Amino acid sequence: MSRLQLGMGAMAYLSSPLWFTALAIGLALQLQHPTNWASLWYFLDPEFSPFMLGSLIAAVLLIGPKIMGAAIVLMRPRERRAFGGGLAVVKSVATEIALSALVAPILMVANANAVIQILRGRDVGWRPQQRDADGIAWSDAWRVMRPQMFCGLAFTAALCFRPDLAICFAPIVLPLLFAAPISVWSSRRSTGDAFADRGLMVTPADDVASSMPAVFGAAPRGAAAFPLPARAAVMSQPTE
Repeated sequence: MSRLQLGMGAMAYLSSPLWFTALAIGLALQLQHPTNWASLWYFLDPEFSPFMLGSLIAAVLLIGPKIMGAAIVLMRPRERRAFGGGLAVVKSVATEIALSALVAPILMVANANAVIQILRGRDVGWRPQQRDADGIAWSDAWRVMRPQMFCGLAFTAALCFRPDLAICFAPIVLPLLFAAPISVWSSRRSTGDAFADRGLMVTPADDVASSMPAVFGAAPRGAAAFPLPARAAVMSQPTE
């Protein structure tokens, strides 16, 4: 393992408290100014700023690899058919991006909490995923997701003093408030089956030709006939 890989792994967790801190400080600064209802529709006529440039760069870094991966699949006819066709690939990528945005705030608080516990000298553990489990109990979801829902309530209380910022913070606050229901819904096998029945987020079997040869120019591996896509749950059981 190189130092670069070690640093990228550490930033996967350290970026969460940095993101949360940026949100908290940004909202605290906005609370010092009076309500401006004109800012409610700012996203319809934005002004270029360093903040917007940073947001665009972050969006490209987050979504760019997903788009590039989908483009590779779309350019390979056999692999495109194995994933259910071009339309299925596009719809699956769009669905995955939406789900990633939905769970991102939940993971932000979970990772930030893990970093805080480590800095306090506590062992946060590394529990394996339970891939054969069919959902989690509501009682477990309410218990595990308490930090997320508490943060959601704190943001909501602060936004009561600046309701004009509600639309901007809605993608962050709403998933936090509904963290427990989202966890239960996304952990159920029936949810994954429902997506698979609609041809969304299904993948071929493991012996399908890899997309790597399309990048390096090597001959594709695998047989000409691909097996049917296998169903999978949307998310695995969350860990504390």
